[in-house]
Amino acid sequence: MRSTRTPERFALVPAGWWRNAGRIVVCCALLVVALAVPHVGQARPGWFDGLVGAQLAEWFPGDLRPLDALASLGSTGPVLAETAIVASIGYLNRRWTALLLPAVGTPLAVSTTELLKPVVGRTINGHWAMPSGHTTAVVSLLVAALLVSRRSRPGVGPLAAVLIAALALGAVGMALGLVRLGFHYATDVAAGACVATAVVLLTARALDVLDWSIRLLRTIGRAARCAPRPDRPQWSNGVESPSAD
Repeated sequence: MRSTRTPERFALVPAGWWRNAGRIVVCCALLVVALAVPHVGQARPGWFDGLVGAQLAEWFPGDLRPLDALASLGSTGPVLAETAIVASIGYLNRRWTALLLPAVGTPLAVSTTELLKPVVGRTINGHWAMPSGHTTAVVSLLVAALLVSRRSRPGVGPLAAVLIAALALGAVGMALGLVRLGFHYATDVAAGACVATAVVLLTARALDVLDWSIRLLRTIGRAARCAPRPDRPQWSNGVESPSAD
């Protein structure tokens, strides 16, 4: 029987990594709670938000159009394009779990953020603010790209590295734009990044378990078909033939 553990080396989150990945998920969840609790139902910046906002105003005092363009990277259109690009890396690596991770993980992360916003109740300019949905979308794709690019096929690795670098720079620029332009507070952005990281890691693990289960069932099916059967002659209609005296 072929080992059902063979695909583990192609897993999105290998078994050897999962303990640390689990710790990251727990830390992200705790950090979201720590960021949210002091700002429940508020419509003003905290002391950390004030410090970051003042610093960004000093760094970017002039034309803010470049930051506005970067802030739009988390909008629906760009996110759909980014999702397709990350999924294409999974396709090129010929791993269905890698293909599905950005397509499933990012919507789940954004949905989680949208569910949390009214629970936290923090607003900015009359809109729900925490966690940041734009940040959640882009960071979830960055985390997905990191997992999808693991053990890339020859020729795919450099493409994945360029994509990861572009997403990382885009995420930083978008975060700066969101805060400097007053769309979000700094703590909103941090909470969105935490939600994205936790949800994508959990989604990746779920896809790995599903992949392992499918392979296990296939292995069991092959073993059942190849198992020796009793030598019992039968008539053409399937009725067991009488034994000779």
